[in-house]
Amino acid sequence: MQMTLQPPQHNFARTSQIKQSPSKTEFEMAPMIAMHRAVQVRNVELEKSESLTNRVQVAMVPTPRALPGEVVVHMLCRPVHPADLLSIAGTYPPWQPPCLPATVGLEGMGVVHELGDGVEEEYGLKEGQRVFPYIPRPDLVGQGSWQEFVVAPAQDVFPIPDCVSDDLASQFYVNPWSALAMLRELNPQKGDYIIQSAAASTLGRMIIQVAHYYGFKTINLVRRNDQKAELKELGADEVINYMEENVVQRVKKVTKEKMAHGGLDCIGGNFTKTVMSSVAKGGLVLVYASLGGKTLQPGLANLMFRDVRLHGFWLSNWLNRLTTEALDEFSETVMKLLASGVFQTQTADVFPLALVEQAIIRSQEVGRAGKVLLVN
Repeated sequence: MQMTLQPPQHNFARTSQIKQSPSKTEFEMAPMIAMHRAVQVRNVELEKSESLTNRVQVAMVPTPRALPGEVVVHMLCRPVHPADLLSIAGTYPPWQPPCLPATVGLEGMGVVHELGDGVEEEYGLKEGQRVFPYIPRPDLVGQGSWQEFVVAPAQDVFPIPDCVSDDLASQFYVNPWSALAMLRELNPQKGDYIIQSAAASTLGRMIIQVAHYYGFKTINLVRRNDQKAELKELGADEVINYMEENVVQRVKKVTKEKMAHGGLDCIGGNFTKTVMSSVAKGGLVLVYASLGGKTLQPGLANLMFRDVRLHGFWLSNWLNRLTTEALDEFSETVMKLLASGVFQTQTADVFPLALVEQAIIRSQEVGRAGKVLLVN
């Protein structure tokens, strides 16, 4: 008997189990995850000879939403700091993200994109307002400023006065706060001399500016004669080319044998000894970086017989010792100094975030004057 092949039998009674293709309206109503660009460190375990540009990638990451008490900031401008480059290289101790890839960037400015519940009422912030989000917090490591959107607690978001430019506002924290904090730590009196190395750097220039404003005198060490006139215009009292002159003898002459009240050094190595030898007996020298290597040579005579003190300075540690009231006063003072024009910056070049590799290369150029900025 011939058999007829029958199609397979299906029970279509429970049609709710069948996934139907969504309509256009359903597509439009479905929540979409917003994404934005971020510069991420992809691998810090590469060979030491590997270029920094090979350690970063521009990736798409989810855009954060503001929870109660939080602010999402649309970032517009970010400086490229030496510490950012060290983070990319994997040699910056404070930058230890929980996992990779992770977003780098110490600071930057932008506009308020979204406010969490209660923020507008308690803090007076508005959408579209220019702000500086403080993000170098331990719990935010790996969520840095080199991206299009960041989220921060509302109490750590600082409104920017209209008179402060975007490029200056983007550098509100690292250098201005360090300059004022180190001068407060040295505690000079009006007319006292402060000696500093790397005086032509962005931070060195800000130290000159704020010291001049408060009536302190500065002795500034540089390695090129063409930097002298420029620093004098900023308010430097003395500028010494340490490649050509005997620094200690020159300081003796300038101070009439009194020597400098205190010193700031970021070079390290044997240069620390030069700075300490230029400071008066019982004085204080702060070391805030070691561009010349990982060792310091203070000189036993300075430590033992002249009682010159040598302390390391790290801004985060210094701020942690402040009370809430003192921290509020300090941040307000820095913002007022920016608004009044005491702090000024130079811009060497500007790159869009997507061209971060070019920005990194430019930042590593010797003799570059001013900061490299990353913008949207």
